[in-house]
Amino acid sequence: MPRTPSSLPRHVAGGPADDREAHRPDARTHDDHAASPRRSRAGEPRHARWHPETARHWWSDLRVMGPAAVTLLALGLRLWRLGWPDTLVFDETYYVKDAWSLGARGSEAQWSDDPNPTFESGDWSSFLPGEGSFVVHPPLGKWLIWLGMNADVGQSWAWRLSAALAGTLTVLLVCLLALRLFRSGWWATLAGGLLAIDGLAISMSRTGLLDVFIGLFVTAAAGAIVLDRERHRRRLVATGGAIDWRRPWLLTAAVLLGCATAVKWSGLWFALAFGLFTVVDDLAARHVLRRDATGAARPPARVRLWPLRGGLQGLVNAAIMAPTVLVVYLASWTGWLVTQDGWGRHWADDNPVSGVAALVPGPLRSLWHYHVVAYRFHTTLDAPHPWASSPLTWPLMLKPTLFYRTITAYGEDGCTDPSGCVATVSSIANPLIWWAAGLATLVVLGWLAWRRDWRAGLIITGVAGGWLPWLLYLNRTVFFFYAVAWEPFLVLALVAALRLLEPDGADDSARALRRRRWTRPATVAFVAVAVLLSAWFYPLWTGETIARDVWALHAWLPSSWL
Repeated sequence: MPRTPSSLPRHVAGGPADDREAHRPDARTHDDHAASPRRSRAGEPRHARWHPETARHWWSDLRVMGPAAVTLLALGLRLWRLGWPDTLVFDETYYVKDAWSLGARGSEAQWSDDPNPTFESGDWSSFLPGEGSFVVHPPLGKWLIWLGMNADVGQSWAWRLSAALAGTLTVLLVCLLALRLFRSGWWATLAGGLLAIDGLAISMSRTGLLDVFIGLFVTAAAGAIVLDRERHRRRLVATGGAIDWRRPWLLTAAVLLGCATAVKWSGLWFALAFGLFTVVDDLAARHVLRRDATGAARPPARVRLWPLRGGLQGLVNAAIMAPTVLVVYLASWTGWLVTQDGWGRHWADDNPVSGVAALVPGPLRSLWHYHVVAYRFHTTLDAPHPWASSPLTWPLMLKPTLFYRTITAYGEDGCTDPSGCVATVSSIANPLIWWAAGLATLVVLGWLAWRRDWRAGLIITGVAGGWLPWLLYLNRTVFFFYAVAWEPFLVLALVAALRLLEPDGADDSARALRRRRWTRPATVAFVAVAVLLSAWFYPLWTGETIARDVWALHAWLPSSWL
């Protein structure tokens, strides 16, 4: 007879039972629903859950107030003087104007020569009629920018509003994801707080570019993957390893990853990475079921055939995710498909085919040709740019992207400093957070190899899915700010590494007590220094005018930072 669900090992399903358990670096998860009727699905004792009748205590619950506080902090840092600079900066000159014409006519339009002064003055209707402009990124991110522009047509803060809200929501999602991973309000607040004050996240949330939307969708997808994992493992326990076709949270993750792909094609790498994570994690769960059932006289066939069923489950996962990502991606092109003026929209009309290919609708054939041309552009883009940086240097932050800079002499435009004045918008990350997160990623990678902890696997999957694919295009012109898409996972890696420093909450040994005397104070000191550095660099992230001598003090790497 197979063992009962209550006797199965803890690492089959769910999350750590409580915060004390979560302090263990090798804490495994279990089926809370089956293991104990007094436990909730979230893996916490039912008396610890928030209920309306205990609403008077919500303000004292760090799991609620911590994420709420750092989310409000993130919102304030991103909205303050959002309209400055009041000009199109860096690639806003493409994406913002594309977004407006996309909303106005369903596809990106061409603009007259030197359209920016007219556009910045509030006249957003000067795009040209006729065939649209050739663009190389999918439409969804620009649709989101367009939604914000409708808040106040003609204002610079409006074309950055959607990015600011996306960056703020990403902070909240990081809090919720960390809360699910570590079962601790303290660590969840720390994760969200570090992202809230980091310069790369702030500058990208205050600029009308696309990559911040990828970060939002990918972080949300990671949360859905965690929820799917908990639900799927409960079903594995209940059924003894049967194939699971009902995966609503996996479907949700696929929709979100499809949205990330519909912002930029780099989102597809995240879809592949997290899809692989679900397969490997499922195989690990089935291996545990098989190992646990070896004491039975004759284990169930579904347990004995765990590799085969694990492979079949991987195919099921692919059958759920791949079509969903494709459908969501194609849906983002609806405006181009249903209108007539998009670039290359009538290519199929001028290039008829016969045979089976003729069964494909003309607009879809034209869209395929569009993608072939766009892919050729992406893979051959090697034009020099003063702020381009190799992906190999991103972990060291050797060349952050400068979006905007004005230098004024003493007495000009209100400059009162004899050395002159400078205003910049730069993607420089908080140096302490960024470099520490890079080292922490190596720690988490070691944690994964040593303990095979699924949480480490999820974090590494997010980092690898965002960074490693760019190493395939070392000759391409790329920029450091692309890293904002996977920065949430770098922050989670940093928090995980800090958490590993603390002893097990149930360990009352003298050694553990001595460690506790310095681990949490050291973490607090780390956060304090990070906050001070963010306050020091904040003017460089927001375009604030400062003295040139003060500006030069920020150039820790003078030849490449400023």
